[in-house]
Amino acid sequence: MITSAKNSLIKRCRKLRQKKVRVAEGVGLVEGIRPVLTAVEHVPQLIEILLIAPELLQSQTAYHLIEKSYCPVEEVSAKVFEGISDRERPTGLVAIIRTPVLPLEKMSIPSDGLYLLLEAIADPGNLGTILRSADAVAADGVILCGRGTDLTHPTALKASMGAAFTVPIAAIEDVAEVTQWNQAAHLVATSARGERDFWEPLLRPGRPTVILLGNEQRGLSDALFRAADLSVKIPMWGQASSLNVGTAATLLLYEVRRQARSQ
Repeated sequence: MITSAKNSLIKRCRKLRQKKVRVAEGVGLVEGIRPVLTAVEHVPQLIEILLIAPELLQSQTAYHLIEKSYCPVEEVSAKVFEGISDRERPTGLVAIIRTPVLPLEKMSIPSDGLYLLLEAIADPGNLGTILRSADAVAADGVILCGRGTDLTHPTALKASMGAAFTVPIAAIEDVAEVTQWNQAAHLVATSARGERDFWEPLLRPGRPTVILLGNEQRGLSDALFRAADLSVKIPMWGQASSLNVGTAATLLLYEVRRQARSQ
């Protein structure tokens, strides 16, 4: 059992709170029973090591799944674990895991596929929430475009509740890569400049739908807006000028699924 905060593995866990370290190493620190067990079940090959504090981890289900997974495990004392946790009441389970981001060409393309393209999402909590909604509607993938928060941010992984390991995720630099990946893709821009309300017909039979969502402050860039085949807006009747991007993504995802079921 690791009992020293000066242990090299514990020092590494603390360093992984820094974006530059996570990006350089291509790994993240995942904390919490649900997100870690989701990773254990769906992407055990990405897990470098699990850290368990037996004094804190009370879930027998967690112990059972971890034992079946054959993932590397290190036990740490409760005091040491609390030093790497960002929670007031740590549950005693952390994983160091490699990023699940795939090359875009590895993402499957069903003819009725549903995808989100997120441009420079800045808030890691928003990213995690969007991934959770994408999982809820069984979206076929999420594409990260441009410079935004990194997927391995602890807040993003926590907010996703494990969806970061169940939804296919790719990263691109330019929207042109999407049309190269699939020339039939139907791009739907979401913006206050949209030409129609989001509940009007969105789908094109036999074409995968890619919903474009922009940065929290700036919205979609002009380049992405112009690249879209269709633009939609979410009507606002109150005093707020815009919706949270996670809320907007959820509305669009469910509306696409509703329209698909009614066809």
